[in-house]
Amino acid sequence: MVCVALLLLGAWYLIPRAERPATARTGVLVADFEGQAKDSTDGELVAHVLRMELARSPRLSVVSGQRIEEALRRMRRDPSLQLNAALAREVALREAVKVLVVGDVRVAGTGVVLSASVIDPESGEITYGASETARDSAELLPAIERLSHSIRERTGESLASIQAGDSLWSFTTSSLRALRKHMAGTRALQRGESVQVAAERMP
Repeated sequence: MVCVALLLLGAWYLIPRAERPATARTGVLVADFEGQAKDSTDGELVAHVLRMELARSPRLSVVSGQRIEEALRRMRRDPSLQLNAALAREVALREAVKVLVVGDVRVAGTGVVLSASVIDPESGEITYGASETARDSAELLPAIERLSHSIRERTGESLASIQAGDSLWSFTTSSLRALRKHMAGTRALQRGESVQVAAERMP
């Protein structure tokens, strides 16, 4: 049930914003996080969770995986490429996205330090930076949530609005293994597979 709930969240994220209730939102593109980490997929996982967190904001419109994939095809680039900072900026410029979020994951003892920078895609200038520390895997999701709150507040959302909703993870899962499965399932959804098929394909 947890995996299905997560996949439904992923499916919601993949729906183009034009198909959701129309409001004035600022477009934001989140690059895969880079840097040294204990697991080679940690950077992708952090970015994956951060996208879902930022998508909860009433002020932000997170560029969906489907839109990124379509943009890469138009750019004659492999859609399976890692969305690093340089490539993400190219996509943001092509898609006229106003806010780009890049970051890295660095090992710090038994935990990790998450750093994020908000960048103006046109100028390449960093307009805001933030970092959070997770002392172990159990603290990773709360650290990403805090990072999301910091970015949301910086982009103009009120603290009351940010704190209004319950934690996304309080009703889904705090299991990193389940989240890695969700990430794999979301990619399957991007390929056009159904939620059921995507769930079956998860290891």
